[in-house]
Amino acid sequence: MIVGCRGPRNATAVVGLLVALNMLGAALFVHVGAGVFVADGGWELVGVIAVTARRAPAAV
Repeated sequence: MIVGCRGPRNATAVVGLLVALNMLGAALFVHVGAGVFVADGGWELVGVIAVTARRAPAAV
């Protein structure tokens, strides 16, 4: 478990943040130049994953 996390709820929030940051990096380094839509290699799916990762801890 990540140091400083107390309980599964905090761990879920930390992991959600890490996933969102990972998706932000993917969007900036790979997908932004391709536009929005996934069919063209864009950032649409990456954005959905990032938003879902940040919202998932609120649902727990």
